[in-house]
Amino acid sequence: MYLACDLHQMLRVKNFGLAREMSKINTNMAAVTALYHLRNKEDAQNQSIERISSGLRLNHALDDAAGASIVSRMTSQIKGLEAAMRNAADAISLTQTAEGALDEVSSILHRMRELSVQAANGVYTGQDRQAIQNEVGQIQIELARIAQNSTFNAVKMLNGDFTNTAFQIGFQPNDTAILSIENVDPTGLGEYLTKSDQLKASTASFMPAAAPVVANDKGSFQPRIQETENLTIYGNVGNVTIDINGGSTAKEIAASVSSRLSETGVSATAQTRLNV
Repeated sequence: MYLACDLHQMLRVKNFGLAREMSKINTNMAAVTALYHLRNKEDAQNQSIERISSGLRLNHALDDAAGASIVSRMTSQIKGLEAAMRNAADAISLTQTAEGALDEVSSILHRMRELSVQAANGVYTGQDRQAIQNEVGQIQIELARIAQNSTFNAVKMLNGDFTNTAFQIGFQPNDTAILSIENVDPTGLGEYLTKSDQLKASTASFMPAAAPVVANDKGSFQPRIQETENLTIYGNVGNVTIDINGGSTAKEIAASVSSRLSETGVSATAQTRLNV
């Protein structure tokens, strides 16, 4: 009985002493101030570590509210410029692809002109001219193949569909570049003649299938022929001279040549010069 009372008394004294010690800590202003500054230093240290690890001075709006707003706007511009640079690189790749195809087209047209001039030489027989004509027909097929199959990212570039295509090369809405590529398919050429001072055999490339045609002096040419002229066709079947009426287009001239196919063995299609 006495032992239990003594133990209870001892516990009361111990708890009272602990409460007095807690009261001393809570009211120790020096300790509270030291703890406050310690926590501030710890927060500053954590902020420094975050900046070092991220490489950014501003990681949160609380670091600098005004600066964070400026950084957000500049970050948006930087991202836009990065996307614009990728767009410009894609546009350059597309134009380089188109340029490569157009180089092939140019080589084909030069070969057509060469064959046209070659066939105008009187030393060739009808069989020779027919062989030349066969080559013209084959490279004309190749020209059509290039026009229809030249693509970039599944987009056809040389068949006349690639017109007024915009490339976004800046972060502003109006920072665009417009590109158009004309149709180089033989079936889409030849609606009109281009302006030329004279049209002789050496400049008869507007008729890619008319290799056997020898053009006498035609006078002055503009989009349409200004005066009536004569065109002499030397073919492997026979020779024919046809009248070219004033105002005729290249397409109409080609039709006139083809209409005498049974008499000359020569047919013609019209072609204009290509400006891309």
